[in-house]
Amino acid sequence: MIRFKTLSASLAAAALTASAFSSSANAEEFGGVDVSASVGVANMYLWRGFDVGNGDAAVFGDITASVGGFYGQVWTSSGDATAGQEYDLIVGYGHEFGDFSVGLSAISYVFPRFPIEPDPSIPNQGNDIGDWVEAALTLGWGPLSFTYFDTIEAKEGSYALGEDYSYFTASAGFGPFGILIGRHDMETGDDPVHLNLSYAYNDNLSFMVSKFVADEDEIEHDANFIVSYSIPLE
Repeated sequence: MIRFKTLSASLAAAALTASAFSSSANAEEFGGVDVSASVGVANMYLWRGFDVGNGDAAVFGDITASVGGFYGQVWTSSGDATAGQEYDLIVGYGHEFGDFSVGLSAISYVFPRFPIEPDPSIPNQGNDIGDWVEAALTLGWGPLSFTYFDTIEAKEGSYALGEDYSYFTASAGFGPFGILIGRHDMETGDDPVHLNLSYAYNDNLSFMVSKFVADEDEIEHDANFIVSYSIPLE
């Protein structure tokens, strides 16, 4: 699974849905449950087009269990420049109908050390499980995939972008090549759009160029170039 959340969470739902359809090559079976894990490194933490690590490299890993189309995953990263170390808890279900696929998942983003300086005016401030939760719906047909992320819980003082925040992607894959367009829908009214072009050299090594192509704030964003290397654990 290419995880440019980069690694890019924009690709995460499609990748997680795909993991529910079939066992990965390194999966071990325990009582009918397939369990797989991987670790990796990327030269930056790219989240939906944004370099949230200020250019620093990121180390990440995951463990996934799946059975009968249902799956659960823990994904963790060395974190971004503002919130520090992160882990995500994901549960979902995916199914294929010939060339058509559908997946539904819930993602809880947890940042144990955020906020670095708590605001005393906000009670019970923190970033615990359930403080920021998104629901993601993925629809696929052949090489095409569409994913919609919607915030269903955003606790005050957490790292969430607000209860009204949502994100949409449209992507296509052609062999090792991929293209993705992602659009943010923010409470501020600024809804930037980014374009990702990716190439998977093999199952481990991947490259991506990401660039914002529309921004209502008219902020000039340079293109980001991301290299990611991951290996399955056996």
